[in-house]
Amino acid sequence: MTFTTPQYASYTQEDLVRLIHHYRLILQDPNRPAQDRLEAERELAALYQPTYATSSTGQIEHNNRVLGGYRATLANPNVSDAAKAHARAMLEMAGADVRTQKERSLNEGTNKQGKGADAHLARQLGGYKSALKSTFTVYGLCRRPHEKRCVFSDPNVSPEAKAHARNMLAQHGIAC
Repeated sequence: MTFTTPQYASYTQEDLVRLIHHYRLILQDPNRPAQDRLEAERELAALYQPTYATSSTGQIEHNNRVLGGYRATLANPNVSDAAKAHARAMLEMAGADVRTQKERSLNEGTNKQGKGADAHLARQLGGYKSALKSTFTVYGLCRRPHEKRCVFSDPNVSPEAKAHARNMLAQHGIAC
C-alpha cells in the first residue's frame, strides 16, 4: 500500500514499515504511559488513513470504484454472508442501487449488454425481413457480358421459412 498522507509523503516504504513497527511496539508495551500509547494510536490511524485525489473527479472515480467493488462482492458466490451484508450496508449508506447487475437485468428486462427485449425483437424481425428478401447481388459474374450486376435468389431459404417469416412479420404489424 502506498501511503499518500502528506505528513509521510517523503518517507520511503522501508521507513514507513519501521515507523509502523515502532508504533505497534509502543501500543503493546504496558510500561509506556497512556499518553504515549494514545499518540502512537493516532499516528497509526493517520498512517492507515490515506488521502485520495484532491480533484472532485478523482474522488468521484474512486468512489465509483469502491461501490463497484461492493457490488462485485454481492455477486460473488465465494464471499461469506457477513461480507455480503457489509457490502449491502455500505451501498445503502452511499445511496447506491443494492441490486447486482443480474438482479437489475431481470427486473428491467435487459440482457448482459444492457440492451432490452426490444432490441432483441428488432433483430429478430430484421432477420425475418432478410429471409423474405433472400436475394444477393453479384457484380461482374453475370452470364450476359453487357450486365454489370446480377441478382440471384438465395437457395438456402425454403418456401416454408419464407411463409413463417411473413406470418411473424404480420403478427407484429409489419407489411411485407
